[in-house]
Amino acid sequence: MELNVNKQVPQIVVVYAYEVTFCRPDVTREVTKSFRRFEMISEDQLNEYRVSGETVRVVRDNLESNDVQGIVVAWDDSCVMIRKKSRRVVKLSREYVYIAATEERPSIVN
Repeated sequence: MELNVNKQVPQIVVVYAYEVTFCRPDVTREVTKSFRRFEMISEDQLNEYRVSGETVRVVRDNLESNDVQGIVVAWDDSCVMIRKKSRRVVKLSREYVYIAATEERPSIVN
């Protein structure tokens, strides 16, 4: 079975048991622009979260309902894989804000 995928690589990929959902890259770029004042998360910080197994909060925009909470599974130069409580794995950009779930949520202003 072949997947028809545009030649553009999406920023976010949500992986389900037998299904892969691709989000539109242009939407992700618009959201990412609002995070320019924050630095990309470092390798050391990601490794600390992975080794400790601590739940992290990924702040993507001003709406708290759009936050992703889960455990850091893997990462590369541009994205991070987060396993949510529902055991779904989400691939997110490293340009988002990653904080411990116990910390206070920062406010993002465009």
